[in-house]
Amino acid sequence: MRAAAVLDAIAAAPPPRPLDASLLDAVRDLAASSRYGNAFLPVIERRLSRRVSLAELIALGRAGVVAINRPTRDYALRPLDPPRAGAAPPLDHLVRERFDWLTPSGDDLLRALVEEQAQQGEVRLGDRGGRLTIEVLIASRPGATF
Repeated sequence: MRAAAVLDAIAAAPPPRPLDASLLDAVRDLAASSRYGNAFLPVIERRLSRRVSLAELIALGRAGVVAINRPTRDYALRPLDPPRAGAAPPLDHLVRERFDWLTPSGDDLLRALVEEQAQQGEVRLGDRGGRLTIEVLIASRPGATF
């Protein structure tokens, strides 16, 4: 998927849903008791005694209150703290936490966008311990403020 298609998909996304406070509370409670600081979707659904739609997960991600990852076949949600600046380029999964990467059908919008930006010299992909890093090359973006 090319960057233009990614941006079109983002623009065509349904409007944000109101946040479900009980869902967010369940994510926070389960993550607080998790060794890894996250809550897997099946566990959240058991806690709430109902199915949770992908649209609900996307709404939480878009609101910036959770990171959505998929380390296994199930989605994992982790409550987000405010971002911190660091000297090293961030790992892919840390960038992904701040990006609206998941479509309602479950497709990944970030990867294609990042790869195209790397080809254009806007970002540099790297490696730290076998894990992908994404560094924004601010000098390549006139007027960039981030």
